[in-house]
Amino acid sequence: MPVITFASSKGGPGKTTAAGCLASFWAKQGHSVAIIDADSTRALSRWHGRAKEQGTAFGDLTAIECTDDEAILDTVRSAVASHDYVLVDCAGAAARLLVYASGAADVVIIPAQPGEADLVEAIKTAKIVRQARDLTGRNIACRVFLNRIDPRTHVGQHAMAQAKSQGLPLFETTWADRVAYREGQYSGSTPVLDDPSSPAAREVADLAQELDDCITADSHAVSQQRISAGVQ
Repeated sequence: MPVITFASSKGGPGKTTAAGCLASFWAKQGHSVAIIDADSTRALSRWHGRAKEQGTAFGDLTAIECTDDEAILDTVRSAVASHDYVLVDCAGAAARLLVYASGAADVVIIPAQPGEADLVEAIKTAKIVRQARDLTGRNIACRVFLNRIDPRTHVGQHAMAQAKSQGLPLFETTWADRVAYREGQYSGSTPVLDDPSSPAAREVADLAQELDDCITADSHAVSQQRISAGVQ
């Protein structure tokens, strides 16, 4: 029952889009999924609300709003108790809630688009996640997810090189700048639901698979550490 937190110290890097699309993918696979909107802009909640109005499958997800930093940990624990996946969409700010939501996560995804501003904030966010890791003593995986990018272009290649030069771990999967991602939030749907064979849906599936592999590998590493330490 992994907790996946989408974090950035700035707004607009693609947190909500990634959270909604991945939640939709896992739900379609038959998993129970909870999405926690911890952003006061309520973008994820509005997306879910439109889905319920339109009667799309995205509206069947469990949607929870929590922008109270003192309540976020209990909210996450409650969701974990009854769902296979819990996704937390944090506000685009270096606030205390981001630290708490990161500390509760198994994986923290830091979305970023090609451009200096997003990469600078990705570095700041990664430092916050490391602080959460130190405070909790938990092995919290953290990777940067590049979206609205074309790795074949000079801009895309430069963004990837810059991230690597700063020691930021990257997901291999990237998402292109596709209309399908933006349309979904207005129609209350996602590329996975609208056209499972589309390039956007395949990108979502690739990122979901990479995340699942990351979670499995991390769980195995923790188990090995516990065995080595003689902890049952």
